[in-house]
Amino acid sequence: MPKTDLNLENIQGNVLGGFSKDNQLNLFLKFRNAANGRAWIKEIADDVAESSSANVIQFNNGFSRLRRHGISRPEDLISAVWVNLALSWKGMQALGLGKADLDSFPDEFKSEMASRGAAIGDVGPSAPNRWVPPFDKPGTFMRC
Repeated sequence: MPKTDLNLENIQGNVLGGFSKDNQLNLFLKFRNAANGRAWIKEIADDVAESSSANVIQFNNGFSRLRRHGISRPEDLISAVWVNLALSWKGMQALGLGKADLDSFPDEFKSEMASRGAAIGDVGPSAPNRWVPPFDKPGTFMRC
């Protein structure tokens, strides 16, 4: 593992280590109230912590080592399930983050994804007006 001043245990695995996904499940939630949202996050916190960049990098290095040793299908020997969490600005509002914390985010992060489609590269076939349901209508996700 390369030397770094970053605490890789406190950075989600999809940020630095990167990982291939043979299968992927995305769960989009809209919290009914802050208590429910915070309870759900607390429930998955250990899974997110176990999916740190340190763990992903270690797994990726092991996977690469197996390949270098002539194992053509390392996935038959080792596998992993990673859990990551991303919150929108509205999600953080719903969780009851303080005004000072919320105000610290840039305006671009506070706006809806569709309104900044061009700025984030969603143009042509990926433009917001071509998004598939339910992503074409913000705020229509599962409530908890």
